[in-house]
Amino acid sequence: MPDQNDHCWLFTQTQLPAAPIDSGKRKELYFYPGGCAIVSSVGETETRMSIQNNFKLLNDILEKCVSDNIITKTEKENTTYAACFRRQDEIKEPFVNSNVLTDLGLHLHQVKQELVPCFYTAEWKQRLDTGVDDRDKFAHDFTSNVRTFTYSSIYRALHSNRSEQEKSIICDKFYKKYENALRNSYPPDLDSLNILQVAYVKKK
Repeated sequence: MPDQNDHCWLFTQTQLPAAPIDSGKRKELYFYPGGCAIVSSVGETETRMSIQNNFKLLNDILEKCVSDNIITKTEKENTTYAACFRRQDEIKEPFVNSNVLTDLGLHLHQVKQELVPCFYTAEWKQRLDTGVDDRDKFAHDFTSNVRTFTYSSIYRALHSNRSEQEKSIICDKFYKKYENALRNSYPPDLDSLNILQVAYVKKK
């Protein structure tokens, strides 16, 4: 079943969008008869997961922080990111191996895999076409985005005997290193491809 990291939008028969809903709150999950829900989840294939090179870079920066005595090896090993990557068969599984959804009149119409290029790399390329190789903006914007879904993971991994101020300073140092690494790289080399699994569910 979709979890709280998935996003769901409802459409009526006339394809008028309703407000996004939290698929974890079942009491709010309502389908108009003949309507369709579109559920998207960050995904993976047999050979790669979405934005996998981003996570490799995050790990490289953690290693650098250990070697620079900013964090301990234990703190690095305690860093676990809250991310869920789904394959197409995982999206289909609740409809194939259970009657719970079909008994509710919900039927899986199709699951499509969409490959979405990195927005920040595309934006950088647009500026480059005008003669501006602005890697400072690329690195800053990319880091700001990554920080939103990784900060709490890094913060919580730091030892409890550290003060809140010290933890905040360490996190700032980490993202400064991350941003510098991006600034000194060639954006397309990051190959930050987003893989989305998009399920179309119909209500009879």
